[in-house]
Amino acid sequence: MKNLTQPRLYWKQIFKYYVDRVVFQKSSVELIDSGKEKLVLVLCPHIDDDVIGLGGTLYQYCQSGTSVKVIYFSSENDRRKTEGKQISEFLGYRETAFYDFKPEQISRYSEIGDIIESTLKKESFDVIYTPFHLDRHKDHIALSLHLAHALKKMPGLKSEIRSYEVWSPLFPNQVIDISDVIEYKKKGILICKSQMESVNYVDLALSLNRYRGITSTREKQMAYAEAFYSCTPYGFIKLLQVK
Repeated sequence: MKNLTQPRLYWKQIFKYYVDRVVFQKSSVELIDSGKEKLVLVLCPHIDDDVIGLGGTLYQYCQSGTSVKVIYFSSENDRRKTEGKQISEFLGYRETAFYDFKPEQISRYSEIGDIIESTLKKESFDVIYTPFHLDRHKDHIALSLHLAHALKKMPGLKSEIRSYEVWSPLFPNQVIDISDVIEYKKKGILICKSQMESVNYVDLALSLNRYRGITSTREKQMAYAEAFYSCTPYGFIKLLQVK
């Protein structure tokens, strides 16, 4: 696969999704459980995206016996890699892979698509988690594009694709109640001391989770929830307009 064009996010592109993308016209949000999947894969541009975006869900997975594999594509430095290992141990991941692609340049590495494709061929994942493709960080956008290109080469793949939110709210069609484990998510984020020095990611993540808990569904009152956009591999390829 050729190197991806450096992604740029313009408001006109976001507006286009509101106007003519049928995929976002469904307004209902499904409340789901995190204990049904046996094997899940989490794709992370950076160390901390996992705990910020879906730390509560991941904690629930590991407590219920779900096997979790996490791939960090940009370790950045030894301090952050140590934090990643501590997150893995704290939450209980089955496997954690670290790569040293340069941050802010994820789009430039065609090898990332090859890594994703190879990983998907080795194991049958029930769910693949990836950053939302309109998230306000170019590495998050780029990783979603790498995944879409890998999926394009695997037309028979049956895994569910769930996009998670970090820097920007997404258009959710699924939520998971994390009220009972919110303190574990907070502790997981606090492991990332190197990043907490510049941004209070606990407030960032938990404020969004609180909002999701209140607004997502009338089916159940929740104090905190994590929101996702779920689709099939084919739907994901179509969503990202990969040809």
